Amino acid sequence: MRLLFKILKEDFYTVKLENYSIHHVSVPFKRPLTTGIHEFLGIENVLVEIEAEGIKGIGYAFCFNPNQAKATKAMVVDLLESIKGKDISNVQKIWNDMWWRINFIGQTGPPVMAMSAIDTALWDIIGKKANMPLYKLWGGFRDEVPVYATGGWISYSMGELIEEATTYKEQGHTHYKIKVGQQDWQKDVVRVKQLRENVGQDFEIMVDANQAWTVNQSILFANAIEEYNIYWFEEPNNIHDIRGTAEIRKNINIPLATGETVYTREGFKPLITNNVADVLMPDLMRCGGPTEFLKIAQLADTYHLPVSSHTFTEMSLHLMAAVPNGTIAEYIPNWWDDLFEGGPKVKDGKLKLNNNPGHGYRFAEEVIKGFNVVN
Repeated sequence: MRLLFKILKEDFYTVKLENYSIHHVSVPFKRPLTTGIHEFLGIENVLVEIEAEGIKGIGYAFCFNPNQAKATKAMVVDLLESIKGKDISNVQKIWNDMWWRINFIGQTGPPVMAMSAIDTALWDIIGKKANMPLYKLWGGFRDEVPVYATGGWISYSMGELIEEATTYKEQGHTHYKIKVGQQDWQKDVVRVKQLRENVGQDFEIMVDANQAWTVNQSILFANAIEEYNIYWFEEPNNIHDIRGTAEIRKNINIPLATGETVYTREGFKPLITNNVADVLMPDLMRCGGPTEFLKIAQLADTYHLPVSSHTFTEMSLHLMAAVPNGTIAEYIPNWWDDLFEGGPKVKDGKLKLNNNPGHGYRFAEEVIKGFNVVN
């Protein structure tokens, strides 16, 4: 802590935000991908690059609708203009200023998503200025993090599901998450059964309903797949139904994970105090960026609850490596790999952090040029 204080006090005292650039990068999927409640045609990314004293830091937000991306981009511009010229070493102060700036329009949705992208970029600059990787700057607990591969979309045929799982297993993945949530939940039981029979017992399977089911459907499904050795059951029902989620957890024997669509500490407090989950899943973009993620993880640790990051693998790895209750990080192969120079490389189901300063990634310029949306 003395080193961190010295760095922030001396080296960063007058580091001011000078310039920034924002890109809306639209990347279409080869085919529609479906969950229990969504159909995704492509990813709409809002890339943020901030410069201070010649040092560049990056962050990003994403969604699946171009108009929503435009709204997020507009919020990024508004917030960056409000902090331009300010001392970025005061990250907590800047976070607080942005938080109150969005009070009138709502401290959720695109305003928080924009805040998070900016907060991520600011921490990247601080890490680079200190010449330290962020997980070390934040205290450091481990230098490699287990990851799970997400896929198994409902729109996949059974053959495609098994082929993808087999491919990931051959590539060194040890954990695999599939989508469930069909209204006829018994169809998903069949998918889980056949998947387990094909991948064997040495490959962990998670299931994610994306809040598609009722309390009763969730309990029936979980009890029907219990014999297939499921790692966790994610977001079975409406995240705002705290009492219902607690009822599900009480009546199943599979660990329950939830929280990816929850915003900030205020959203996580009722999940924690009502004992609704075995694993909490802060999403870097929705939870409020690294500044707030660390506070959520600390709050969860007070209640002896593990956390598992949702998406944003490149940046979230540092958070998962910095907190003692960090468990496993999500990685969606091929979604963002090309967006960065030198994307993540999984080995034996883990990603090892390097000692590059900041979070260690840069946007791939050719990708930005190829998919940039000019508004």
